Amino acid sequence: MIKSLSAKTFLQILVTAHCLFPTLIHATTDNQNSADFFELSLEELMNVTVVSLFEETQLDTSSSVYILDEDEWLSKGIRRSNEMMAYQPGTISLPTLGGAQVFPIRGFANTLSSRGVATLLDGVPLNTFSFGTAQYFLSNFDIGALQKAELIRGPGSAIYGSDAFHGVFALQTYRSDKNEIASELGLGTPGYSRFNTRFSQSINQHHRMQGGVAATHQGSSDIIFQDPNSSDQGLRQDAYTSQTAFLTLDNELDNNWSGHFGLYYNNWNGDDFPSFSANVLGSDDISDGESKFYMFTAEAERSLDENKTLQLKAYHWNTNQEFQYEFTPIPFQAQEDQRHGLSITLKQPGKDNSPRWLIGAGTNEQEILSTRSLAGSQAFDGLERTIKNLFTQIRLPTLNNQLAVDLGARLDDYSDFGSHFTPRLGLIYKPENTTAYKFLYGNAFRAPVGSELTSSGQIQGNPDLKPETIDTYELVYMKQSASHHLGITLFYSEWEDAIIIVDDATLPAPFTSRYENQGLFDTRGIEMEYGLKSGNWNLDTSASFLKSQDSLTGDD
Repeated sequence: MIKSLSAKTFLQILVTAHCLFPTLIHATTDNQNSADFFELSLEELMNVTVVSLFEETQLDTSSSVYILDEDEWLSKGIRRSNEMMAYQPGTISLPTLGGAQVFPIRGFANTLSSRGVATLLDGVPLNTFSFGTAQYFLSNFDIGALQKAELIRGPGSAIYGSDAFHGVFALQTYRSDKNEIASELGLGTPGYSRFNTRFSQSINQHHRMQGGVAATHQGSSDIIFQDPNSSDQGLRQDAYTSQTAFLTLDNELDNNWSGHFGLYYNNWNGDDFPSFSANVLGSDDISDGESKFYMFTAEAERSLDENKTLQLKAYHWNTNQEFQYEFTPIPFQAQEDQRHGLSITLKQPGKDNSPRWLIGAGTNEQEILSTRSLAGSQAFDGLERTIKNLFTQIRLPTLNNQLAVDLGARLDDYSDFGSHFTPRLGLIYKPENTTAYKFLYGNAFRAPVGSELTSSGQIQGNPDLKPETIDTYELVYMKQSASHHLGITLFYSEWEDAIIIVDDATLPAPFTSRYENQGLFDTRGIEMEYGLKSGNWNLDTSASFLKSQDSLTGDD
């Protein structure tokens, strides 16, 4: 197991070329003359909402963002939602407990890489208080229920708070303004199958219902792995099943008020996936994972005048997750988390050289309802945390809309350790509609979570942990059209008071290591992307080079 920050030079090159073949699908719609994907305008292709909470193109965003829609993930052969992050430049995907994936972004890879990436589902934050991640319980929100994924690499705390330390992974469920029903069946090897049905139906002129059900099965893969410390070998199956369902209702109450309600369900069963590390566990580096997730959302929006809107949003979710290990001291651990929150946002999109702005406030409560282990309850059983926040964003256009200045800030007040202020800055120069030059600065923080403040398994907690912080600077060049895109990003980040795991042989049993704030780390690098669409062919290439080091010792 890697116990401290892995500071290293990292090179990633990804090249894919593919032809888009039709999937087995049956659909009935009111209008069969939908636009071909490759004939869409630049604006239709590149719209993003995750960066600023306004709809904008990738050229206009003040974060480095990657978009995947259904055509993209089917053509890339993506089988489940948590595989999507790996297609970003500077990001890798690593397997972990019970079939989950972790996503080190821009070289910051360590044992805790599952934490620090905010996962959102239709705008709702899903990271738990137990472990500070949603990846452990949302190993697959079935791609058949999704419409788009937006992925930020770099800080997102000025919008999303502590969860968005290294990045943001935002999933959007299927939506349509047409009456349609569609079913899809997919088959693959080894033993892979998936099925989904989804629909959109108007109830009357003012109400529309949408929903879907989806299921995926991955059979046994019979993966033999080597114990690096002996001649022993282990066998993993990497098998799983998952089920997803959702139902939403859109309402236009009158000319000024609209509403949206949503119900969501997800179930995951993973069998014989990697555990903590073969370096530590040898041929016993095997784990199973089970999880269930339920969520309810309610939203209301009021148009105040021609430009301003007031948005109210409430949510509640609950998840149960359990891991089983072939590790005698800790054969299993389980926890139940829930989170509910309320936010209010006043927005003005701006037009004709006028400022675009929003201001908002919110509160959410995170609770660890129960935990189980061989010794009984885990140390973080029953912990609660309340977070209140204020946030604002403003865009100031100048030079006939060729130059935009983005300013943002968020203030979070925690019930258990105090307050934190997070700023953000973006300068975006567009000499023409298809080209952008950007300077971006983002600050982020991550507050310690329940298992870090108390203990988990053989890792001793630390109630004196401070939030870790990161500052990131980026220079970006982008060129985009409906047929191709080019992006080059230079970045530099400093990570201070990093929460890491430190080996300590002096600790009382059963602990072998502890959580600590330790060190100052930095990373710098370059990311490059190029994509071309021609007829039915896509070419996507990306490459990244980065170097990470301990700033205090100079070690790579």
